[in-house]
Amino acid sequence: MMKNFSKLTLASLALSLILSSCNSNELPNNNVINEQQINQPKASEQEVSTFASESATQIISEQDKNKNAQLTRDEAGLTTQELSQIDKNNDGLVSKNEVAQSIQAKFYEGAEIGQALDKGSVLSQQYEGSIPAGKPPVSTFKPAKTQLYIDRDEILPMMFEEIDKAQKSIQMDLFLLGGNIGLQVAEKLVNKAKAGVDVKLTFDPNLGFSGSTQKEVYLVIDYLRKNKMDFRLYPLQLMPLINDGLGKNTFQIDHQKMTVIDEKVLITGGFNLFDIGIVNRDMMMKIEGDTAKEASELLTYEWLLSDKYVAPKPPKKVYVVKADTGSDSMTKIVKTAPFESTTKQALLDSINNAKQSVYVAVLEYSDTDITNALIKAHKRGIDVKVLMDRKNTNDKYSGGIPVPSYYPNILPARDLFKNLVPVRWYDARFPGQELHMKICLIDGNNLIAGSTNFTRQAFTTFRETSIQVTGGSVPQKMSRTFMDDWVNHSTGIKKFSLKDKISAKVVEFLDKKYYSWW
Repeated sequence: MMKNFSKLTLASLALSLILSSCNSNELPNNNVINEQQINQPKASEQEVSTFASESATQIISEQDKNKNAQLTRDEAGLTTQELSQIDKNNDGLVSKNEVAQSIQAKFYEGAEIGQALDKGSVLSQQYEGSIPAGKPPVSTFKPAKTQLYIDRDEILPMMFEEIDKAQKSIQMDLFLLGGNIGLQVAEKLVNKAKAGVDVKLTFDPNLGFSGSTQKEVYLVIDYLRKNKMDFRLYPLQLMPLINDGLGKNTFQIDHQKMTVIDEKVLITGGFNLFDIGIVNRDMMMKIEGDTAKEASELLTYEWLLSDKYVAPKPPKKVYVVKADTGSDSMTKIVKTAPFESTTKQALLDSINNAKQSVYVAVLEYSDTDITNALIKAHKRGIDVKVLMDRKNTNDKYSGGIPVPSYYPNILPARDLFKNLVPVRWYDARFPGQELHMKICLIDGNNLIAGSTNFTRQAFTTFRETSIQVTGGSVPQKMSRTFMDDWVNHSTGIKKFSLKDKISAKVVEFLDKKYYSWW
């Protein structure tokens, strides 16, 4: 299979070296792609200037207690150092023009970050696979036995045990598999393949992008190739297209974390199998039942998307619900995929139909529709709690690119705080840990959780999968985990400083104009 990718022009030199030894065949172009389009407004210099000026006027009016069109350090809620970064004329006050200049500068800084991240993209090539006849099935609720595992001490032993138990097949679609932990997994997979188990691996084509994350991933790639283990790269070209602006459809990822064992056991959630990532606060679910079979069919279908030589067969379109006396819940796959994007609507429907409570814990969050739904739920008396990561460990992934802290989460934090919705920042238990979960828990009994952050790209242009779970022990355990973090490992937001409001405005504009990288 790897020979199919040797023709692709890959931005990553390391990836080119990995693939350079593969054979190449001349194939006719098959540029059939998903023709979904995303209209992307592009910001002109004048538009940026106007936005910065209008935003500065709004911010100044909100915090100008003395009504003199200037802010003192106390009014702005800034430290002396933060004031000096905005106060360009050193008069000890912040003017409207100085706020506007800061917003404009931070916007262009964010745009440059987006461009720098795009340089690692592998999506400059055209799609050269073939699309199977038919489309993947639409998921519906099915009975399942579902269990929740929190953090590495619970997740890794479970995953290793399930891989060791595999008798017929192992299917994995992973965003990241790297480092020593990735090598342990890869060794198990190679041994299983040698024992006759059908092992199918699909990875994000960026293979870690850059920096230490990429180095970890390449350790596993080298090991797999040395042991002649076939793997494939997810065809992100089939995801909806961005036509214009800085991104130009280059910054996309296959962000899934899915493993299916023997078509019977599905393991999915937010946990990445690489050394830097296993320290995070995270979760995975083990699902046994018809949803696991459906996930297997989905991964089989997407495996075929990457291979031009396989004579594909359409997946089953109807799944018969079989009696399963071990079932304790109902489960359903929701996803962002080439032919179907259902996660955002599932979240909105769940929030809008909540009767008692909505608890959110998320790594990245910028979607205003979700925010508005949470605000409305809070105003109608629902117990809404939102826990977010501070996004201050970006150096783990960015390869030296100076990605600002609190982006993009500062935007929903602003709007939730303004509307009195309880919102907190997660406090890491130890250095380098981040809140890596992406969960929404409704009424203590309904859970949506998986790889999908609450952002525009996660809902439209990244390949993502989450699971909707109703009933059973998983929502209950997730509720206990959430409340432990909420009470014992988080800090409430008590005020929004001028710096925070500037950052939120910049995130809002970056997201609105599709200049964002989240």
